[in-house]
Amino acid sequence: MVLWDRVEDPRVASCQGRELWVPVHAAPDRYVVSNLGRMASSTRGRGWQIIEGSMSRSGYIDVGITVVEGSPSVTKRLHRVMVENFDGSPPTPDHTDVLHERDGENILHKLRWGTRSENMRQVWEHRLAPVRERERNRAATQKPTYGLDERRVQDGIRIFERGQITLDGLMDLWNCTHTVARAALVGETWCHLERDHEAIENHLGRVGDAHHKAKVTDEQLVEAFQLYVDGHWSGVQFAKYLSIPQITADSILRGRSRKYLPKPEGFQYPWPDAASMNVKRGEDHHATDLTEAQITAVFARVEEGEFSSVREVQDGLKLSKGAIYALLSGRSWPDLTRSDAFKAALSKMQRTKLTPEEQKAVVDALLVGEDRNIVKVRFNLTDAKIGFYVTKANKLRRATPG
Repeated sequence: MVLWDRVEDPRVASCQGRELWVPVHAAPDRYVVSNLGRMASSTRGRGWQIIEGSMSRSGYIDVGITVVEGSPSVTKRLHRVMVENFDGSPPTPDHTDVLHERDGENILHKLRWGTRSENMRQVWEHRLAPVRERERNRAATQKPTYGLDERRVQDGIRIFERGQITLDGLMDLWNCTHTVARAALVGETWCHLERDHEAIENHLGRVGDAHHKAKVTDEQLVEAFQLYVDGHWSGVQFAKYLSIPQITADSILRGRSRKYLPKPEGFQYPWPDAASMNVKRGEDHHATDLTEAQITAVFARVEEGEFSSVREVQDGLKLSKGAIYALLSGRSWPDLTRSDAFKAALSKMQRTKLTPEEQKAVVDALLVGEDRNIVKVRFNLTDAKIGFYVTKANKLRRATPG
């Protein structure tokens, strides 16, 4: 046992693996601690014996120190005993904690005094380290995406390189999202597959040129803004004038896209009377492509209970969900008669829910591996509802042994 001479740097010695010992201030005749994280006791006249500390719930090694013979022992953290006896008291009142390096070893050159805030930051770093390591390992492991296999992805890449399919077409081919399709194309996923990056970048650039927002020039938008103000247009009229989707027109009018373009004096979106404009815009609403007789016939079928959901009405009229709800609620075609029987049938149709037996049938179908889109159509479910049942089936699958 080599005692520290107070001249040699004990931290340098710990880096070199040389062990130096120093008496513990609280009981120098009974205990010594080393710069390599060991502690020894000479109690009861047995000579120096290495103390085997116990691991605390927080992952630190605790040791018991008896200051006065016959008195109860005091439990201290081994790393704190080391720093207190080799480095002395904290340099400032704020330095009350002892900081470990990432690996948490009790070696003197990996310990130092620190503030409470530094200690808490380091605690979080230690806790997050395994999580980040798992994320890195997961990212490095090639996993199938959306049930795709290597052959389907490779074929899709080849078709896209030749310009025979668009990115939207590739999404339909692979039955995946825009993000997944693009990641597979550029090599962020399925990176081991062969691909012509130059050809892919060229075709991805064309997608931008073909986007409906790119069809409208800044000059056309400035002109449309002025017409919007002069004519007190609705968003539908603005979209129809530019031949762009309503959602794109809304984004432009709200300033989420093309925000750098100047707006004319008096511009406001939506107008203060926008709540009543659903009725005023009648001629410009796409629902007016239908005749009054066609809509009345659909209302009669609703009264007879022919439709079980709003989606079926939507499919029958080939209109958007927004247009269907506007028709059924009276925001568009407000002058058409909607009888009490129609309102009752509509109320019942909108409250349609699956029975417990049907809910169990949905889950059972998903558990046996039936395609979610087929189950969705069979039970007339929305995207949100089928997602709920898929999650429920996955939980049951994980909870079932084997």
